[in-house]
Amino acid sequence: MSLRVVFTPNAWQDFDGWLSRDMKMARRISKLIIDVQRNPQGTGIGKPEMLKGPLSGWSSRRINDEHRLIYRVRGNDLEIAACHGHYLDK
Repeated sequence: MSLRVVFTPNAWQDFDGWLSRDMKMARRISKLIIDVQRNPQGTGIGKPEMLKGPLSGWSSRRINDEHRLIYRVRGNDLEIAACHGHYLDK
């Protein structure tokens, strides 16, 4: 069974911004999300890593050198917290 993707409002705003500004980045984010759905245990593309400190319980994958996909798996949901910036540094 595939994980249901749930964006926080801020994460959806990030992704929507990529869709209008940079389709290549939007496709990269989509590939990462699909890979998380296939490999939720922390393997796959984008150098997955578990986060620590205030983001404990969340994971990240590299979109590129500057931007990260921040997410967590809860039950059957893949929650996306951010897909712009480096962690939640807005």
